[in-house]
Amino acid sequence: VVSHERVLDDLAIVRLEADPPIPYGAGQYVGVQIPQRPKMWRYYSPAIPTNPFGQLEFHIRKVSGGWVSPAIVSETNVGDRWVMSAPLGGLEVDFTSDRDVLMIGSGTGIAPLRAQVMEMSQRAHNPRVHLFVGGRYPCDLYDLPHLWKLAEKYPWLTIIPVSEEDENPWWHTEAEPLPPIGMKRRIVGKVGKVVTSFGDWAGYDIQVVGSESMVNSTKFRLRAVGIDVDTVRNDPTY
Repeated sequence: VVSHERVLDDLAIVRLEADPPIPYGAGQYVGVQIPQRPKMWRYYSPAIPTNPFGQLEFHIRKVSGGWVSPAIVSETNVGDRWVMSAPLGGLEVDFTSDRDVLMIGSGTGIAPLRAQVMEMSQRAHNPRVHLFVGGRYPCDLYDLPHLWKLAEKYPWLTIIPVSEEDENPWWHTEAEPLPPIGMKRRIVGKVGKVVTSFGDWAGYDIQVVGSESMVNSTKFRLRAVGIDVDTVRNDPTY
């Protein structure tokens, strides 16, 4: 562990350097063991693409009643050594297709979507990507400034922020960042309902990442507008 940043009371960004580098694909996930909870494997998606320096970044939210995520958020120290598995999963953009891409992420579920978008920024030609960034409160959209910068630089990327509540909880006192000129303002509502209010998304490659309830409710909304949800990709939600 080379960095541990507490961005919210219950959310931390952890940066590591692996030796040797782990050759994962953007959108995959890896199993991790931490020294505070040995022999307990948990699976997390890196939030950045693989690189030759072995750098990884994980966005970890404390799960109420959990064993591992609270320890990562509250007890991780620089210098800790994690054990990691080979990469798993298959979320990816099909560059052999001419279809545009719809990505829907909630909370730290944006991590594998963020990694894919960052990897796409290194390519000369990309499909259009609509990335819906969801959360319960506005503060849960913690990575918006970074995503807005990408969208400002790359016209193929559109960011649509969504929160279920219009105001932050009383304990979060930081001001909400304002969107840059040309960026879409935050929309209030359930992310699945907001997504389908934009259209039926027929012909798009679709990825959904978040909690089990978020994934299921979003697929329900997509099915209601005619999407074959068997074609919608998501990693296991356990």
